[in-house]
Amino acid sequence: MKKPVHELMGFETDENHEFLVVGAYCWGLGDTIEKAMKKARASGDVSRCYCKIVPINEKIGGSWDICQMTGGLSVKNSDSWNFKEDEVFLQTWDKNFHVGGNSRGKVTKYGFDLFS
Repeated sequence: MKKPVHELMGFETDENHEFLVVGAYCWGLGDTIEKAMKKARASGDVSRCYCKIVPINEKIGGSWDICQMTGGLSVKNSDSWNFKEDEVFLQTWDKNFHVGGNSRGKVTKYGFDLFS
């Protein structure tokens, strides 16, 4: 059985974080990149996406939003969470980790600065 992409990339994750995949007019969340990609594919094109590790707000208080105009990610500290101290979150924050998928939502390519 193939390893999930995040294990191949060496990302360390836990139950307080999930993967966010954002493509053209679509996005998806999942505990693996593959699950997030399939959810994003349900509503749009996933051939060129970026991927971030984001906190689960209900578990650690981390807050984030997808910016409407740019498609970027805005992150807010809270009383219980500071993104500058979250080692899991910082693995992909402010880095260009990209994934590409096919029409069924299967991950076909991944890597840093893939579409730059």
